[in-house]
Amino acid sequence: MSGSEQGINEYFESVYRTQPPDGSVVEAAAWDIGEPQPTVIELERGGAIQGEVLDAGCGTGENALYLAACGYAVTGVDAAPSALAHARAKAAQRGSTVEFAVADARELAGYDGRFDTVVDSGLLHTFSDPDSARYVAALRRVCRPGGLVHVLAISDAAEDLPGPRRLSEQQMRAAFIGDWVIELLRPTTMHGPLPAWLLTARRP
Repeated sequence: MSGSEQGINEYFESVYRTQPPDGSVVEAAAWDIGEPQPTVIELERGGAIQGEVLDAGCGTGENALYLAACGYAVTGVDAAPSALAHARAKAAQRGSTVEFAVADARELAGYDGRFDTVVDSGLLHTFSDPDSARYVAALRRVCRPGGLVHVLAISDAAEDLPGPRRLSEQQMRAAFIGDWVIELLRPTTMHGPLPAWLLTARRP
């Protein structure tokens, strides 16, 4: 693992470590809104979630827990153990069977050919271009043929935003060029009013 990768993981771990055990939202984790992202709810209600689901970069688990409550078999992975501790506590409180595991999303070792749907709510935009390429290659490896990947990422329409990268339409398309069929790419929002992209790609 490179220094930059280690730095990203340590940053997220430090943020989640500051969250109180009751799972309430803290300012340091502005992306954790304490409920499923509205776009994820829209995807499920629109029939865009299928089969076994991976929530990549699941954080404290709200999207994964929501999809499990809808009847899907869900695995949530994150590089921050403290995030997963919160997620597991929520799962226990809600009687959920989500499988949560610490994993590097650039590798996703041990999940080859397992998933029909992947949900990425705010992970892709945290990676550099080389790390994005590794991540997308890992997604292809863990998806079954015909599997769908839904990516929610911050758009370059978001101005004066510290922290993660803001991705252009061209960058979103380039990340999934070649080994994927891009079925949808449209503007949306995340974390409230923050401009974002929603991309849906299918593994042939």
